[in-house]
Amino acid sequence: MESKELQTILASEAMILDSKVNLDGKEIHYLDLEWYELNSGKLTRETDHGLKVQIRKSSNHVYQDHDLIYIDSEKIIRIRLKPCDCIVISSQNLNEVGQVSFAIGNQHLPIFLNQEDELLLAYDGKSYQMLSSFGFQIRIEQKSLHPHEMIKAYGNYLQ
Repeated sequence: MESKELQTILASEAMILDSKVNLDGKEIHYLDLEWYELNSGKLTRETDHGLKVQIRKSSNHVYQDHDLIYIDSEKIIRIRLKPCDCIVISSQNLNEVGQVSFAIGNQHLPIFLNQEDELLLAYDGKSYQMLSSFGFQIRIEQKSLHPHEMIKAYGNYLQ
């Protein structure tokens, strides 16, 4: 197998592209990140094409899935959110949702509400056992934990 020389790219904030920028013919690299890495200020990873990327952020910007972080005449680099094992709670019972949220909140764990109205949290054995012991209907699935779906203590209108 041929060894590739790694080229280091320094990326900073996500870019907002002008609609006139032509992306045709550019090689697309994806930087696969875990949900908890999207807020990291400094990170070094390789893209799916073996290109070494260093991220250094100066602001509190939280990357989102498919954010563009680099572009030149040959390539673009986009963020790709990796799915993870999640505890999924589907309930139409508001009392149960409140109990689940309270139990998870007391552990100071991030909880997410997706577009299918499912409560999600990253899998860990203690939380799974606790929620199971309360009798909640839960399951484990591979899901993506998007930062914009995280429930915040003071409402989701604050970014």
